[in-house]
Order: sequence, then structure tokens, then C-alpha cells
Amino acid sequence: VDVCDAAFTGAQCKADGCTVTLSSGSGHCSLTPSTAGIKSLNANYNGNSSFSTSSASAVSYTVSRADTATTITSNAPNPSVYGQAVVFGVSVTHTGSTVSEGCVQLFDGVTAVGSLTSVVSGNASVSVSTLSVGLHSTLTARYTDSGGSCPSNGTTYVGSTSSSVSQTVGQKTLTPSITGNNKVYDGTTTATLKTQTLTGVVGSDNVSLVVGAANFATSNVGHGLTVTATGLSLSGTDVSNYVLSTTTATDNSANITPAPLTITASSGSMTSGGTVPTITASYATFVPGDSVSSLTTQPTCSTTATSSSAAGSYPSTCAGAVDPNYTFTYVPGTVTVVGKTDQTITFGPLGDKTYGDPSFGVSATASSGLPVSFNASGNCSISGSTVTITSAGSCTVKASQGGNSNYNPAPDVSQSF
Repeated sequence: VDVCDAAFTGAQCKADGCTVTLSSGSGHCSLTPSTAGIKSLNANYNGNSSFSTSSASAVSYTVSRADTATTITSNAPNPSVYGQAVVFGVSVTHTGSTVSEGCVQLFDGVTAVGSLTSVVSGNASVSVSTLSVGLHSTLTARYTDSGGSCPSNGTTYVGSTSSSVSQTVGQKTLTPSITGNNKVYDGTTTATLKTQTLTGVVGSDNVSLVVGAANFATSNVGHGLTVTATGLSLSGTDVSNYVLSTTTATDNSANITPAPLTITASSGSMTSGGTVPTITASYATFVPGDSVSSLTTQPTCSTTATSSSAAGSYPSTCAGAVDPNYTFTYVPGTVTVVGKTDQTITFGPLGDKTYGDPSFGVSATASSGLPVSFNASGNCSISGSTVTITSAGSCTVKASQGGNSNYNPAPDVSQSF
């Protein structure tokens, strides 16, 4: 008698079932079900020379799923660093055969972590890199043989969950870096940053670099200068997963370029034949804290006008300033030379006097406002502006103004009495 699944007939039944050898009309054989579920069996008698073939009505029976035991056999490395892959070795066993179907999912408490992984020859290897910083003491592996998106679902085994294991995850170290902006010399070491970045951030984590202050190593002009950022810290919603490797960062690519400084020569005026005015420099504008004394070399200033220059306009200039922190622009001035102005004397007539009259004063004015001097000739003498009669006769008093750097000598004016 051939006994097999009801779906099989003929040779297939004989090949996939078992054969009962009858003794006194009965016998038995053993079948090992390959899957769980409700089964239906047929029994087919092959007959012989004395008896014809026959078949029994199908008989139903239930094959239950086999129990399993799931164990996390390893988790390495432990401890790990945030973002580092931790590989969990998982074994799934049952009595009597090797589990080679179904999948394992790792859980952190009630949260699935890692990917659903097929069981092969009773083992699965699950890689997890998303564990947050801290102690994870409720990590379990859950085995299932059906449902979900497992690519190797079956109907043979009962699902099972492993005991918990612990995994310690430490903060990941981030390396800060900066680049400094170039600037124009301003007399300070204050720097601004072009970039401030972090190396080692996992995925799209929200974490950024905060800079307390940034300064050049010097306030003076230079190229490839060192900029140091200090007081570095982290901010962002994922900051608890990270620690900085250092609280300072440096860059050696920033430049300080010279500041512009305009030097203007002073202007002035003079009378032809007079004193040449002193030419001085004015500055626009020194950075705060600097002055003319800060320059390595101060400029010299001059004019082409001389004391003998004719009336006209002459340039005044400054040149020769030296300082690495400034670029210089020179603006000329003008010295105006003017000719001397003519002047006249007003000196009124003097009335006749009698010998023996007392001395008397005379007065005259110059149109320039300059003082007038007197001298006398004839029968009189003069001291300052006081005339004394020395004898009877004629006396002449002459008024004079000799001029100065701005005025020509005035024509003398004489009065006689």
C-alpha cells in the first residue's frame, strides 16, 4: 500500500510517500512532513494476482510548526562609537534540524533597528549603525518564519525572541576646521571666518560648529597669516551624539592688505620777495590708534615757490612716506605768490610859526596803515614827530614810509613853513 499526500498520484505518490508491506492485511510506514499545516493523506493498494487495486478515502491531520530558540551570539565592537556599524550575530535553532528559512529583525526595546535579515543555515548577521549614544540594555532579536517583507518566508517554524543584550555607544569625535576671510588693515587682530565646518558628522545629523572668537596672529599687513578660532562648541538637535576633538582651530591662508591713506600738501600764499610758507601734510585717514608717528617714514613736503618767485601759483607737494600697513595717495596744494601793493602818505600843510614858539607835533598816515617816519631840514629839527624851531627862516618836514614785504615804499610827502 502506497501512502502519500492526497495531491500525489501514481508514481509520484510512490516516490514522495511511504510504502506499507501488508501482513495479515495490515501494516504501517513513517512519513516526515516537510511543512506545517493541515495535511490530507491517501492510501492506494496496488493489488496482486488474487486481489484488485483499491484506494482509501483521504484522511486529514495537522502538522504544527516547530518551536525555535533565538540567541544573540555576539555584538561587536562593544563598546562602539556613534555611527559605527555594530554587527550582531544571531542563531536560530530547533530540535532535530537546521533552520534555513525565515528572517531576523533586531529591536532596541520596541523599536526595530537594522534591516530584516534572512536566516541561512541557522544563522543571521545583522549590522546596525543607528544606535544613539548611551547604554542600550534591551536589544533583542526576533525570529519570524512568515509575514512581512522577509524574502525567505516559510511555514515550518514558530517565531521566537532572544534574551536581551547590552550595547554601549560612545560619542563620536568631530574635527573642526576654519578658513579666515581676508581683510584690509584696521589696526586690530579681529578676524571673520569664511567657513567653519565639522568633519565626521553622520548622515544629515543636525549639528554645527559655534565659534567664540577669531583673531589674526598679528594686526599688521601680511599674506598667509594664521587665524585662530577659540571657544569652539557644538550646537544642534543631535549635539548629544558628538564631542569636539579640540576647542581651537587654525587657518594659515588669510591675508591683511594695506589700508588707503591720502596725504594732502598744505596750500598758502606769500608776497613776492617775502617768506615762503612752510608746507605741511594732512592725512585722511589713519585707522583708529594710528597717527603720523606710526609711519615707518614720514613724508617730506615742499613747494617750488621761492622768495624771489614772481607773482603766480606754484605747486606744493608731499612724498616719501613709507609704511607696510598703508598705500599712499598724494594730493598737491598751491602756493600763491602776489606782488607788493603801492601805498600813499597823507600829510597836511603846516602853518607858519614865529621864532621862539614852542615845539609842536606833526602827523601823517600811510594808506597801508604802516607807521610814517619824519625828518626835517632848514631852520628846525625833529625828534620823532615833534618839531623844534631853531632860528628864523624856512623849515621843511618830510614824511616817509619805506614799505615791507607786502607794500612798496610810499612816495615821500614834504611840507614847509
